[in-house]
Amino acid sequence: MTGSTGLIGSALTRSLLADGHQVVRRLGSGDQYWPFISLTDHIAALRFAIDAAEASGPVDFTSPEPLTSREITRALGRAPHRPTGAAVPAFVLRVVLGEFSTSITSSCRAVPAGLLKAGFAFSHPGIDDALHFVLRTS
Repeated sequence: MTGSTGLIGSALTRSLLADGHQVVRRLGSGDQYWPFISLTDHIAALRFAIDAAEASGPVDFTSPEPLTSREITRALGRAPHRPTGAAVPAFVLRVVLGEFSTSITSSCRAVPAGLLKAGFAFSHPGIDDALHFVLRTS
């Protein structure tokens, strides 16, 4: 088995809230897909993939609902009731972050087909469920 993972929801949300951000901003165009998974689902999926004989080959540890960064940004604003501000353009990200900016502005529309086929059940299949769980347990 080989695996790849998406943004881990609790780390992303906690860093956003811990820094006291009042406005959530979209990074780049917003059209790029950002794979996402809650920490609870990530740990459960890792355990499932290790134990399940059906989970072999490449496994994507992402939520079953592919989202763009625009959709993730809206959800990050909705969950803690914060406004979504103007986007940070890609060229600004390149100036500030250099080569790392391509990690933020590139797209990957991953679907956990291997996990779903093997019978894995997500606790937080959507970003709203995942973010509400993180905010309740923070």
